[in-house]
Amino acid sequence: MSDDATSPAVVGRQLARRREDLDYTQDDLANRIGVSGRTVSAIERGVNSIQRKNRPAWETALGLASGTINRAYRDGTPIEVRERPATEPRTAAPHDDVVATLLARVARLETAVDVERRAREELERRMIDLGIIPAAAAEERENEQLPRTT
Repeated sequence: MSDDATSPAVVGRQLARRREDLDYTQDDLANRIGVSGRTVSAIERGVNSIQRKNRPAWETALGLASGTINRAYRDGTPIEVRERPATEPRTAAPHDDVVATLLARVARLETAVDVERRAREELERRMIDLGIIPAAAAEERENEQLPRTT
């Protein structure tokens, strides 16, 4: 077997042909696998090889027989088509956006509470400095306040 048969470029061209046979763009394939379009481009051009752990995802997305990419890299065996892939592009779970929004709101609320606490403390310090309230009264109020956020 010649070195050309197992080169990443040879395997990449086979994968590109299969992608085109399925009428997928590089971005379509990337979404189905869970990688970037740049990664698909680099693989198809032979700049990079597919990591072993990621090869099953490529095989599933392209409807290839299990292990065919390993064999293609190892000994130049042509990729073997299993079937038209039935997987849909990976999409975020419907609740992911809700969770992200809630986490952002919690962070803003924690920040607002912290800002309000610091403003209250500064106001009390100024009132003590001006003699409007005694220092002992300010210490009592501090003990009654909500716990500080970190």
